[in-house]
Amino acid sequence: MNEFQLRFSKILFYFNEILEFKEKKGDNEDLDYKIEDKKIKLNLFLKHKKYLKKIVIEYKILEPENAKIFRNGFSSWSSSYLIEQNKKFRNPPIKELKYHYLNPIDPDERCSYFLTYLKNNKYLIFYSENSSVFTYFYLKDNLFRINLEIDKEVYGEVNLPEILIKESDYPILNSDFNEKIYGWTSWYYYYRNIDKEKIIKNIDYIDKLPINIDYFQIDDGWEDYIGDWNEKPNFKNSLKEISEKINEKNVKPGIWVAPFAVEKSSKIFKEKSPLILKNKNGKPVPVGFNPLWGGYFYALDMNRDDSIDYVLEKLILLKEKGFELFKLDFLYTFFNSYITKKNDESIYERYIFVMKKIKKELKASKILGCGAPYILMDGIYDILRIGPDTKDGWKDYFTRLIGFSENVEAFNSLRNTLFRTISTPKFFLSDPDVVFIKPKKLNSFERNSILIIDYFLSNVIFFSDPLYNLNDNDFSLLLKLKEIKNYYITDFKFNDYLFEYKISFENNIINLYVNLSDKRQEIEIKGDEIFNKRDDNFIYPHESRVFIQK
Repeated sequence: MNEFQLRFSKILFYFNEILEFKEKKGDNEDLDYKIEDKKIKLNLFLKHKKYLKKIVIEYKILEPENAKIFRNGFSSWSSSYLIEQNKKFRNPPIKELKYHYLNPIDPDERCSYFLTYLKNNKYLIFYSENSSVFTYFYLKDNLFRINLEIDKEVYGEVNLPEILIKESDYPILNSDFNEKIYGWTSWYYYYRNIDKEKIIKNIDYIDKLPINIDYFQIDDGWEDYIGDWNEKPNFKNSLKEISEKINEKNVKPGIWVAPFAVEKSSKIFKEKSPLILKNKNGKPVPVGFNPLWGGYFYALDMNRDDSIDYVLEKLILLKEKGFELFKLDFLYTFFNSYITKKNDESIYERYIFVMKKIKKELKASKILGCGAPYILMDGIYDILRIGPDTKDGWKDYFTRLIGFSENVEAFNSLRNTLFRTISTPKFFLSDPDVVFIKPKKLNSFERNSILIIDYFLSNVIFFSDPLYNLNDNDFSLLLKLKEIKNYYITDFKFNDYLFEYKISFENNIINLYVNLSDKRQEIEIKGDEIFNKRDDNFIYPHESRVFIQK
């Protein structure tokens, strides 16, 4: 590790008391640990049953003293980017808003979950794959901590993950984004204002598009109440009819559900009280705030088997109506059930168990996780949102003013797409949220940047523009992008919100520049420009430029 000098410091075990190990010791525990350049492996054997909260592996960073850490947020909505190790964050005015993008168990904004990297001139990447142990990372005052959250009673041989370490010139673990899915979703034009007639009007225009779409997804607004999952009156019990009409267009129907969330006006909240998550005083626990759902909303207690049965029953009914893509949203609310968890299972293990059960019951249907823990594991998600909701607008100054980190805006969404290229799409296809074919507020640089970035650095291209308002010319940039296939990311660097990617394509090199900053910056011209050719060597605020070297 030439660029970094890290010195192993200690291992802390959090039982009822904190036990520190620097080597094998103790009559009741046997600990082996192996620390190499490319991995960390612990072996722990307990002779007596104990509740083990977590294990912390601590390093002291000797050089560089100003190392930065990649903050990979807890959920798909969490803002994820490189931070200074002692960065301070503001709190939103409503504490439950933190649950939308932070770990509900311990909402610390400085933690990085499931993977991270330290940055100097090179990158030192730490990650754990297919692990049943909740893993997160923390850097403060040049102490780098790897946290293995066990959070249950254990004895005998304890199953602990390998922490893999990779030193690299660029922070990407998988460079292949060639598998593409195209689709339409109702959310970013209609939001909750949908009904049978609006949906069918768009279905009728599917075959007039110049591109083929794979999915047509109905978002929030079809249901009567969050938690009950019955069709609201203006859908006229037509979901089965709608799914059949979508199939007639050779497109797969998709639907939105927040399976673990419950609003206060729902029938289940009023009549099935035992299923609702409650605190030790028997009061329902708010798990978020959404003005579209009447303000504070609640969750099912997912440590109850009858709650799992209820969720499966509702999803299977939608499956029987013909839906093949399930956008499962607000999945973070599952983790609020940690307050009722049993001692023999962590809430993380419980979540994996339930999500795999849902996937098994839905059979060939695809799961698109949203507001979901960013878990690097096979068999949980087919597709995962990789950033917060986007918007037809570059920045949302109101949410920034009140200290809400999950800013609903194009900038924040794109930043996640750029930084989270590190992990996707090894375990799931990456969904960066929609592109805007005909935006009203984004300028042409911003509109084109979203299309270009999402095409090269993700797998999912969805849009929400009314299909009856679009013509072939509106898709000209996307159609040109679709001609670029079998490409691979070979290099990535960034500074001052200017990002540069090198992409291998047909024995050529594509140079992609992205300027997320609010100032004009200079770039080095390499090759011939592909789109919107200009003669200067500047890149304007929020612009992306693409060159090919033959």
